[in-house]
Amino acid sequence: MTKEVEKNNSKSKFQKFTEHASNLFEMFKIILGGAILIWVFFFFQPQKYLIESQIDDQCTLGARGQVTCTFINDGAYEGSTCKTVIIERRRGVEHVNKFDSSAYESPQRVCSGLIKSGDIAERNTFVRFYDKSGNEVDINKFCDSEGYLDDWGDGCVWYFKEQAYSRE
Repeated sequence: MTKEVEKNNSKSKFQKFTEHASNLFEMFKIILGGAILIWVFFFFQPQKYLIESQIDDQCTLGARGQVTCTFINDGAYEGSTCKTVIIERRRGVEHVNKFDSSAYESPQRVCSGLIKSGDIAERNTFVRFYDKSGNEVDINKFCDSEGYLDDWGDGCVWYFKEQAYSRE
């Protein structure tokens, strides 16, 4: 009779195997769940890891070379940018004065400085333009056109060109 009691208390090899397999499966579920959580965390955070800074700007150029820029960082990280100004004569317009080029780029740059994500920075500076001989170009004379007396910029167009940032 003691043999029957011992048999009933001991587990068969199959029962031991299924219990061990069940424990391994539980451990696998925990590890898999953790891996899925980590993957979901990185998957739903793409802009933080892929997008750096995105600096948008609105800049104006005045008749005496004054530049006013508003820089806005719409990116996820802080960043910066610099711009130079290019001024060129409008095509098809009679200009009063002669110059050695129809376009000039300012050697000076306007830089945003380091802007944190979501911040806005205002920058003001003066730029100058020089001809091929190194003489300063007067914007008003460069843009002066026949038949246009209302605004200095009627004879020209200008735009801002992105430059590499440096800590100036």
